[in-house]
Amino acid sequence: MTTATREELIEFLAITQELERRANARDLSKWFPDIADHANRIFGRTEYPKHMAFFKAGAEFNERAFIAANRVGKSVCGGFETAVHATGLYPHWWEGWRMDRPIRAWCAGKTGETTRDIVQVVLFGPPDAFGSGMIPKRLIGEVKTRPNTNGALDYVTVKNEATGRWGRIGFKSFEQGRKAFEGTEQDFIWGDEEMPSDVYTECLTRTATTNGRIVLTFTPLEGVTDLVHQFMTDGVKLA
Repeated sequence: MTTATREELIEFLAITQELERRANARDLSKWFPDIADHANRIFGRTEYPKHMAFFKAGAEFNERAFIAANRVGKSVCGGFETAVHATGLYPHWWEGWRMDRPIRAWCAGKTGETTRDIVQVVLFGPPDAFGSGMIPKRLIGEVKTRPNTNGALDYVTVKNEATGRWGRIGFKSFEQGRKAFEGTEQDFIWGDEEMPSDVYTECLTRTATTNGRIVLTFTPLEGVTDLVHQFMTDGVKLA
């Protein structure tokens, strides 16, 4: 059995730090790249025309809904837009709405469990690998979890790299009801799954004074509800 020398330990530490740096740096840049890498199951931007149209529409529309079947990347779409607004790391191809200041945002799922297991994981990674999601670990600040929830987040502060200032992403669930969505104004709200109508109305109020954006990503499992009907009849269908 041999013991590593001091030089070998220093080299190992340097390699480990470099791997961590690369992991942190690639989080957002690996999504929707210019060129596909099918060998590693990475698809190019041209293979996501609906996602690109959805992002672009944010420059014009305050309310958007990505209504589609399962397994087409709806949550990836909502998570990616949340991440670029929070961090200020807009890709060179971005044509959508932009934030020029640190964000105040809410992200919500149907239940506390789905918010933790889907929305939270997309943005920050699972509780046992926090910082492995779309938002780079180096830009994560204060983290507050909810008690007795197996790692469910209450809020996280995120540094906007463009301004050097800190914003905040709060986490909620639709099962909390409308009252949980009352209170402070917000710049951006992402709902992963269909919102109850009263919760959606409250979210409209929260973003009204900021000229903010609401993004919904869901499969219409409950059929043509009032909210689905509203988007289908009053909205603009993207090509």
